[in-house]
Amino acid sequence: MDNARKLYRNIGWPSEAHFQHILNNNLTKICPLTAEDAKRALKIYGPEEKTLKGKTTKKKESMSHCLSHPPFPVTSQMSTKT
Repeated sequence: MDNARKLYRNIGWPSEAHFQHILNNNLTKICPLTAEDAKRALKIYGPEEKTLKGKTTKKKESMSHCLSHPPFPVTSQMSTKT
């Protein structure tokens, strides 16, 4: 596995932008990796599956499909029995 991907996993799968910020500002101790290494790993391996699962949400369905017909009004003439 690529060293950039290992570091990405070890620090808890931050966003790609935050990961590059960490590497650009040398916020890890004695790390020979650069932001370019992280970009290269992203191109080669694609986005990490765990980050995609954690950052995507299921959209709620709207109730508009239940009301495709307007409600039928009940009048007093309809409710009486003849």
